[in-house]
Amino acid sequence: MSFKPIPTLDGTQANFTGNITSAGNLTVEGNITMSGSDVLTGVRTVTAGGNTLGAGETLAFGVGGDNIKVTESAGAVTIAVDGSAELPTETIPNLATSKINSGTFANARISESNVTQHQAALTLASGQITGALGYTPLSGVSESNVTQHQAALTLVSGQITGALGYTPLSGALSSVRTVTAGGNTLGASETLAFTEGSNIQITESAGAVTIASPSGVTSSDVDSIVKLTQAEYDAITPDSNTLYFISDESINSPVVNPIKTVTSNYTITDTDHTVLVSGSASTNITLPSAVNNSNYVYNIKNITTGAVAISGAVGLIDLTGSLIINSKFESVTVQSDGSNWYII
Repeated sequence: MSFKPIPTLDGTQANFTGNITSAGNLTVEGNITMSGSDVLTGVRTVTAGGNTLGAGETLAFGVGGDNIKVTESAGAVTIAVDGSAELPTETIPNLATSKINSGTFANARISESNVTQHQAALTLASGQITGALGYTPLSGVSESNVTQHQAALTLVSGQITGALGYTPLSGALSSVRTVTAGGNTLGASETLAFTEGSNIQITESAGAVTIASPSGVTSSDVDSIVKLTQAEYDAITPDSNTLYFISDESINSPVVNPIKTVTSNYTITDTDHTVLVSGSASTNITLPSAVNNSNYVYNIKNITTGAVAISGAVGLIDLTGSLIINSKFESVTVQSDGSNWYII
């Protein structure tokens, strides 16, 4: 059954039996009830964003989300990434540096600190510096232009390598010691120098400096030299810890002995030899122990107007308790035999 275009049915329910063919527009307001096996074929559900389009809903494409571009031509809809748009920061993930292995970063993308933090480790070969950088290659720099400033050149240990013919320094200089001579400390710009004094000879060999007496004591310095045993030396010297020069008074050789002047009571010590007693009042001079100072010889001379009384701390003087020197310029010499003092 065929129908020509019919007017719009408003609010009236129409039932048709058979096939309905419309050569124009068929507008129905209300319900259309159809029966048969070939009512509508090829019907598909539409799902978008996880939701299925309802019977009364219309599928619509918006203008697109962030960085998405939607276009339509002859019923064909195209959804694509908008390459002209800039990705927002929150949509860019944090990538590991190992995943960035190509391309070139813009200057503004690399901070100055990320470049300068490793500049101390930067090493450039002469071939890496070319005229394109605005510098003259190293091969064009004359030696005089370099050596004129060599005094101002400062190198760290890591910059001196074996390729230059030097052994690399393992680190900064350590264990630096100051040099002190004659109570003075050598300054940073001073050089240690050795000067020979009287009876001193200085020699140097392979960096080793030797300071010695050129001759020592020779036979020309003394009339005779006699070898003594330790017992003989101990018998004629006050103690074995002090070096004494021993001379024979029968031979014309100089003897140097200490001399001391006192003006009040005084006890002679083992370092004394001649004691001059001065002053106007009477003075007491006490000899040390004759027992502890065996073989010691002392000279006592009165150079004052007062009397000088001499006694021993231990031991007698010529077997008497004391000795008195009354006259000015009178003197006495005594020696211990290990028990008493005797005038000699």
